[in-house]
Amino acid sequence: MQPDEPVDERITWLNFQAGDEKAYAYLFQAYFNKLYQHGLSIHPDPSLVKDCIQELFIKIWRTKENLSQPVSVRNYLYESLKRTILKELAKKKYKLTADLSDDYYFEVVLSHELQLIDIQISEERLKQLEKALQKLTKRQRDAIHLKFYGKLSYEEIAEIMDLNVRSVYNLISKSLEALYQELNGSETLQTITLLVALSTIHNFSIS
Repeated sequence: MQPDEPVDERITWLNFQAGDEKAYAYLFQAYFNKLYQHGLSIHPDPSLVKDCIQELFIKIWRTKENLSQPVSVRNYLYESLKRTILKELAKKKYKLTADLSDDYYFEVVLSHELQLIDIQISEERLKQLEKALQKLTKRQRDAIHLKFYGKLSYEEIAEIMDLNVRSVYNLISKSLEALYQELNGSETLQTITLLVALSTIHNFSIS
């Protein structure tokens, strides 16, 4: 089976799930270049993108029996690669800050995403949020970073931070509550969550 042959993706996927190595090889060959270009649009490091593609295909082979039939194989692989890359970046960022003091800088800026959804956030409110974030413990900031920048699940964060899932849930919940208290209740927890998510997507830096 050649990558440029017209095939029924549904049948190919089902064959792959049944353990057909040819179907698995076809998916890899047919989508590698597309995934590579998509990955570079997420992060410009070619080596990291290639490693993440390899990791993605190793994972889907290992878990093939438990995977559902996607509506679109292409969209499923694209979204899975994006998550894999973000997870890897979050791990690298967490490891980089693991041995630093509590004084590393959590930068908050008015993101493009924030402007797109037309939420009016004043410079003063952003500065207040920035100060509030600085008052969190390093572990709290790490958890928020992994959750909102890395978009990781509680289970994944628990693995990275060597905590149990309940502890991670409590850590993030208490972090958001601390922000709410620090801002004197001027924002709802939902708004704070949104602000933190948007402001940390690409703006988590260390100094």
